[in-house]
Amino acid sequence: MEDLRKRFKRFEAGDLSIEKVALTLEQARQFNLPPQPLKDTDTRSKGYKEKFGIAECWECDALDPDVLVGYVISSISQYYDQAIREENLKEKEQHEHDMWEKYASVLSLLGEAIA
Repeated sequence: MEDLRKRFKRFEAGDLSIEKVALTLEQARQFNLPPQPLKDTDTRSKGYKEKFGIAECWECDALDPDVLVGYVISSISQYYDQAIREENLKEKEQHEHDMWEKYASVLSLLGEAIA
């Protein structure tokens, strides 16, 4: 996650919060996922070993896709507001309607000119 923080900072992504949803060490153990040895060439290996006290890691794609999707949806749903989505959709539809009204006559004239 530290790598993500550095990338966000480098690209001036603003003040973002990063929440680890999957794959956690607990999930890897819970689902008995096959471990991968850490690569000594990876600059993050040393910090990982120090933080977790192990020399193994797990690939996110080892987790069943439906389980992974469930974790993501569960995490995102706490921030999701259906009322805001519906309001945004209404605004989008109104904007599209307004644009169509605005340019309908021009499109009609173009159609006549082409025909």
